[in-house]
Amino acid sequence: MGRILPFYRTGSSISGGGGGGNTGVPLIVPTWLALTFLPGTFDARAIVADIDGNGNQGMAIWDTGIAQWSLERGFFTTVAQMNAFAQPIYSSALASVGGNYDATDTQYVWTGSAWVRTPGVTVQGYTWTLTETQLLDGTDPSGIGLVQEGDYGIFAASGGPIVVRYKVVTIAAGTTTGTRAMWIPPAAYAGTNLVLDSFALGTESDAQLAAQGLAVTEVSTGTVSSVGGYTRLDSPAGAGNPEARLNHPTITGAKKWALMGQIRGTVTGAAAGLFQPITQTNSQYALAHNAFSGLTTTVQQLYWVSNWTVASNTFTVRGGGSTWPASTPWLVMAESGAAMSDPIETRVDGAIYSTFRRDSDGAGTGTNWTLTPQTVSGTGVSARLELKNYFRLVWD
Repeated sequence: MGRILPFYRTGSSISGGGGGGNTGVPLIVPTWLALTFLPGTFDARAIVADIDGNGNQGMAIWDTGIAQWSLERGFFTTVAQMNAFAQPIYSSALASVGGNYDATDTQYVWTGSAWVRTPGVTVQGYTWTLTETQLLDGTDPSGIGLVQEGDYGIFAASGGPIVVRYKVVTIAAGTTTGTRAMWIPPAAYAGTNLVLDSFALGTESDAQLAAQGLAVTEVSTGTVSSVGGYTRLDSPAGAGNPEARLNHPTITGAKKWALMGQIRGTVTGAAAGLFQPITQTNSQYALAHNAFSGLTTTVQQLYWVSNWTVASNTFTVRGGGSTWPASTPWLVMAESGAAMSDPIETRVDGAIYSTFRRDSDGAGTGTNWTLTPQTVSGTGVSARLELKNYFRLVWD
């Protein structure tokens, strides 16, 4: 029969239908179908060892109003099993999910049409501890369906904690539609008309990337491909400036945005990073390692004049900047702020890496901006950039 529930009732008068009398001990039946007796009195109860065929236990109460046994207290292993329970449920019934039969289980109350989660003991306020994989995959860390929209998550990154919220986000990327469960920045969670407008998990073909809002451009021997679970932008050394590029959908400065993903790369005298087309003369955000003509030896904030120019210095970039990591990727997160004059904070592994005001180069709310992951090389110089679990969120 499994573990006996941590409660029982004595002293109830059970009568009729072969139900037996008051024995002073809890009435226990093996399954819900075994509740064949009809006590005829309200408040008669029975412990059911398996209420649903999954080994979940519960307490049934005789409800004279509908002349049926109804679930008064349930103990379920997963949320899905609780929601699938198909027998009558008593008004204001309670359920515990987790299978531990103690305070570590998460509590739910029946509203008459649905189970609603109530504050628990061990997940106070429902803040969940996340791994980096769970953060980027939108995983429910409970493993049993306890996470709900609005819950907070914390990933203890090497540079400091990253705080996010759980939401099922609408996908509006290229021709891809639907939804995706995500852990996202609190500002994005609170934004109106929030959409995931472009993303690359790292395993897609060029056609799939385009369908997910990332248009592919390859020039000369430059290539975009999936290698080892990463989307690789590769510009080998060669004449004609080989180029590999992904274009996000164009948005204006009126839109708010957040970027998150794993990025790594190698640059030998060339350029790799997050650019925007040079035809958009009001730069809103570009973060790249651009070693052409000795411009930068590290990943820096850039803007376009008649050439790419370093927008930041040792006072606005952590430690003067770092190169893209060749092996273990950076967890890059950037967020636009509510106003054009707010600084965009770029965080790497939880720590602030750089800041850049979105209107520094004269951009306004009507100015177009096309974020462009890109590599460019030339004779004797090369560049490679690799993206994984890479997402852009946009909202009003």
